[in-house]
Order: sequence, then structure tokens, then C-alpha cells
Amino acid sequence: LDGMFKKDPSLLEPFEIVLINEVDTLVRRSGGRTAIVFPWSTLLMSLQGKWLIGMSGTLRDDHAVFTQEQVEIRRELDTLKQHFPGAEVFTMEDLYDTDVEEYLEPTFLTVSTVNDSRIRSISKVIDELIRNTRADIMSELAEDDNLHLVDGDARRVHLMIERLPITEELKGRYSGLLMLRKYVYAMPPKQFLRMFHNDYLKHYFNVSELRKTLPTISAKVTSVLKIAVKYKKSVVLTSYLEMVSQVEDVLSKAGLNVLTITGATRDKGEVLRSFREDDNTNVLVMSPVGERDLDIPQAEVMIVCDSINTSKTMYQKFKRTRGGLVILLVYSGTSEELKVARLMDRIIERYPWSTALLETQSDKLS
Repeated sequence: LDGMFKKDPSLLEPFEIVLINEVDTLVRRSGGRTAIVFPWSTLLMSLQGKWLIGMSGTLRDDHAVFTQEQVEIRRELDTLKQHFPGAEVFTMEDLYDTDVEEYLEPTFLTVSTVNDSRIRSISKVIDELIRNTRADIMSELAEDDNLHLVDGDARRVHLMIERLPITEELKGRYSGLLMLRKYVYAMPPKQFLRMFHNDYLKHYFNVSELRKTLPTISAKVTSVLKIAVKYKKSVVLTSYLEMVSQVEDVLSKAGLNVLTITGATRDKGEVLRSFREDDNTNVLVMSPVGERDLDIPQAEVMIVCDSINTSKTMYQKFKRTRGGLVILLVYSGTSEELKVARLMDRIIERYPWSTALLETQSDKLS
């Protein structure tokens, strides 16, 4: 649009109202010469005198605004209002008592706990290593009078890890442990064990013993099977291709007809058409790249194998089925269970008009 306007400045003259989708993405999230991302800093000047309506169905979470010296945690709307003075903000709460509810399809969320004592033991050790590393980071910051950079907030350590004046060893260890924990929760055991081969972790884990005791099939995949056999059409979301493959293999051997969509899938439209129209196709398994921008209202249930902390992203995933039931799998007694509980609280608080939380389901058979 900016390029078209530069070629023909009269292009926008016939328009009185301009709709801006995903308006929250206009605001820069880090320090710089401008607060508005390119090319909106100049394009907005060209729209003076017109009605501007910015829309966002899913505002981002409280976000980090970086300056040269520190990070500030802000609410999304506060940042938008700061850079658009005089703007009126209308939220879904303002539309209550209207006919808006006639157009909403509620999504029901529930958490299903997966019991695996071996995963629980591994996660507790990793949690402790993360806490110890964070304490080492705080100590190193305190030695050089840099504690003000994080202000005692653990979120700031995570957000600013690459900018903090600490050793590269600490940065790498902290980031690596966070990723390792995610792998443990989201990958089949035999696959995530490959990440344990380093000098630091060998002091805390016996990889040879773990290889003997951990199962080949993830307990979460077993739970996916138990859920999928109860429904005619299920969608399964998982972050890693290794889990996509294992879910497909286990469910197919159980007699279910399974399709997959990943970033490597060439004709996503054809796969979706088969899932929607073929009554004999039971399950669609998707990776994050594969499921982007896809809607599957035909699914009776969505099974989410692993989650991230960002409520906006997770809410967008949940709404792929345009209502219905979403089941989130978590390992019981782990930090994943606590993380997902916090995630559910944020989503229900932020999107109460379209989501509802059902009682947690416990899986005692894994």
C-alpha cells in the first residue's frame, strides 16, 4: 500500500474510512528512532483526515518494550493508546447486551493430565537446574550492580537474556535448559534423549540408564489415541515433526485413518478437503507451520500435545475449529501442568466471551 501510494498520491482520496487489521503490530516492540514500524510512520501521515479503524481479535500478551538500558513490561492497550493519542478503544465488553452473542461460537477448554513418573522425575531435575542457573545470573548481575536491569522479575531474565551483561556460558546454559524442558514435554522420549549429550548434563543424568527405562512411545501419544477413538473427527496439534510421525504411526496401527499437514506438505488444500469430506478419515495431525492460517470447523475435538506461554498464539490455535472442545495434554506433577493452568487463566480472563473452562480430566492409565 505504501509503494502504491508513493506512485499515485491520489490513490486514497476516494476513501473516507480505512480499516487496519492486526493494529497491534503497528507498534514497535524495541527501542529505536520511531515508535511505529515501517512504513506506517509515514503512511499514517498520508491518512490524516480519514476515519481509521484498527482491529485486533487477539491482542498480544503483556509485552516487553526494550530501551537501550532496560526492559519495561507493558499492557498491549497502554502501548497502543500511547502512540495513538485521542483514539477511542472499544472492546468486547462494550458489546455485551447487544446481538453479538448470536455470532459467537464458544470454545470449551479442558486439561487432560498424563501420568508418567519418569518424565516427572526428569522435569523436576531440569526445573532445579533452571532455578540454580537463574540464581547464578542474579548473583553475577549483583556483583556488577546490574540487578536493576531485571528488577527482581524472572520474566525479565528470560526476555533480556541476550542483552544481559553476563557470561556467554550462563546465557547458553539458561537458554539451553529452557529448550531442553520443552523437548521433554513435547517430543517422544527416544528423540529428546539426543539433547542430553553434553558435559554439563552428564553430571545430573545417566543417559544410558534413561535410554533403558524410557519407553519408545510417548505417554501423550497413548493419550491422543484414547481420545481420538471416541470421536469421528479429531485434530491433533504438536510442535515437532517427531511427534507428528509417532502420532500418525500409533493411530494408524490402531485402525484410524490419519492425515498429516506439516511445513513440507505441498497441497494442504487437498489434505484439508479429504479430512473435511471423507467420512472415513478420522484424524488430522498438524505441526505449527502446517496449521498456520487454517480453519477446520469439521473437527469435533482438538487435542493439543504441548503449549507455549503466549496466550494470543494459543487462543488462535484453539479457534481453528471455530468452537467445540479443545483438550490440552500435560504431564501431571510437572511445571508444564502449572504453566498450562496459568495459560488457561489468562485466556479465560482475556477472551471470556468465546471460551469456557471445563473440569480437568485425569488420565490414570498411562
